[in-house]
Amino acid sequence: MRDYGMENKEALVVKVGKKLKKGHGSFWIPKKAVELLIKDNNATALHIYTYLIIARHADVSGMFSTVGNSGIVRKLGLNSEQYLRVTKYLMNLSENGNKVLYTKDDWQAYAFPVNEKIEMDNQLNVNNPNYKPKKLLPTPPMNKGAGKKGYVQWVLNTFNCSRNEQVWFHNDLIEDSDKQKILKRLLRYKDKDVIARLLLLMYNHNDVSYGGVRPYQNMYIRYDMRKTGTENGIDIYRAKECELCQSDHFKTAIKEVFKDVVIDDGLIVSSLKILEGLGLVYKAVVALSSDPNHKDAVVLYDLDVKAGKGELLWVKKSRNAGLIDEAVKHAGFESSSICGKFYDEYTVIAEEGVTPHVAGIFKLKYEVCNSKNLPVKVARLGQKEDKALVCEWLSLLSGNVEEVSCASDEY
Repeated sequence: MRDYGMENKEALVVKVGKKLKKGHGSFWIPKKAVELLIKDNNATALHIYTYLIIARHADVSGMFSTVGNSGIVRKLGLNSEQYLRVTKYLMNLSENGNKVLYTKDDWQAYAFPVNEKIEMDNQLNVNNPNYKPKKLLPTPPMNKGAGKKGYVQWVLNTFNCSRNEQVWFHNDLIEDSDKQKILKRLLRYKDKDVIARLLLLMYNHNDVSYGGVRPYQNMYIRYDMRKTGTENGIDIYRAKECELCQSDHFKTAIKEVFKDVVIDDGLIVSSLKILEGLGLVYKAVVALSSDPNHKDAVVLYDLDVKAGKGELLWVKKSRNAGLIDEAVKHAGFESSSICGKFYDEYTVIAEEGVTPHVAGIFKLKYEVCNSKNLPVKVARLGQKEDKALVCEWLSLLSGNVEEVSCASDEY
């Protein structure tokens, strides 16, 4: 039987080049920065979005950002007083003296004496076989003068994070190809601070290799499962949509995020609906290897994308739900579709010995999708395996390998 465990991948080491580069359509921030931003109840939507804009304009190291006053003000609609107040707050946000954000001058003033001491220690111990040389703190690359394009304005603390401690975003979250300023629009809502924290949490829990926001860390739609029969060694199930659930992990996280603020499920749900209504978040229906509240649950295959009210027409829907439904109809079982469309019920298959669970997981429209990005490479390899798995089970169900046309691995 196939092993449904997750494989650990080695971290990708990225070196800082001499010139600043755009990040090929995506950017990242350290999980530590997310933690500090969402756990400090003084942090507002303006603070969170300003930090994301600065990070969006960082180089591939994630440290050196070139965005200036006008870029931040334009993207969020701030006035001069708001800009100064927000950036001052971010520069004071820290843990054990490690600040989240520095100006270029402040970073150089901090890094210079530290690097001087490191160099001295390394030289003094050059002949010591038991001494491990220390790395110098990165410094901004050489660039043009102030006011010129490519001039470093900010330095973001990466907290020496590994690849697994990076939270990835697509550049279009800040400003899309139509020049729409997404974050500025989110500032119009009454509960903008809750929306900002929830969005940041969802990005923090998003896993490209998983195919969306991991349900055991966040929210998901629960489906009731009912076995309807077995054919050629393949068990057939019917899944019916039930309710929106918060995982145990998410309930704990929410208490920490809003520890000094009165928050209820209604506010979380209404904030989620706003994000869904704007198309920033949408649902995908997937078959899982175990209960969605379980940490080790992995996606067996995708079923469908739940896009509502004409939204998200850009999403390529999966054909797996349709393929499975057709296969079970040919085997003499009842269809779960209505006029070829799926609403709140799906048919699911799995080989005997595998007990599938169906869940609606949340996906982010603006997630990293560049094939040069290591997590994306890993994700696409996993999608190919999922595609092969569902084809194998469909072939066993139909009893004729040649008749099965495999589903797309994108959704």
